[in-house]
Amino acid sequence: CSRCSNCSFGWYEAVKRSTGHLLSLGRKRITYLGPIIDNPIVNHDGFDGFLASLDAADMPYYPRLSVRFSQRASVAELARAIEQAILENRIGDAIVCHAAFGTEAGTSCIRLLKKHGRRVPDDVAVVGVDNDEMTCSWTDPPLSSVDCNSYQIGRHAAALLDQLMQGAQLPQ
Repeated sequence: CSRCSNCSFGWYEAVKRSTGHLLSLGRKRITYLGPIIDNPIVNHDGFDGFLASLDAADMPYYPRLSVRFSQRASVAELARAIEQAILENRIGDAIVCHAAFGTEAGTSCIRLLKKHGRRVPDDVAVVGVDNDEMTCSWTDPPLSSVDCNSYQIGRHAAALLDQLMQGAQLPQ
């Protein structure tokens, strides 16, 4: 929107780096857990980052290993989707959790993988995207997660709002 300004985290880069990290650990069949974006204003291009990381490592993309859900899904709906993928053997040797609640998705993955006899991180490594430190540390084993730096984004958004309230033009 030409009248709108936006402060957001770089999902593309976060998911690309997370996927690259898992690939550097020797993981070869990575499950992408993330939203299907049906709102053109929302820019969660993490799936593109996932694909770019696989491409850069000359690794194939396995569509069967993608667990996609509505961006409006509840945590309970997400957990059901994860469990269904586990039961259908659609989980690779690693999972990148890109979601509005990436840490919760990651902790749900760990809990459900363990429930179904999978060892984390030996059988399946799990990485979240949003880094809720308290939640990550409570998980057994602790969840690795990318820090979205929400505090800095909030400060930037507040500074931008202050500028707009003082009559400044929107930055491009």
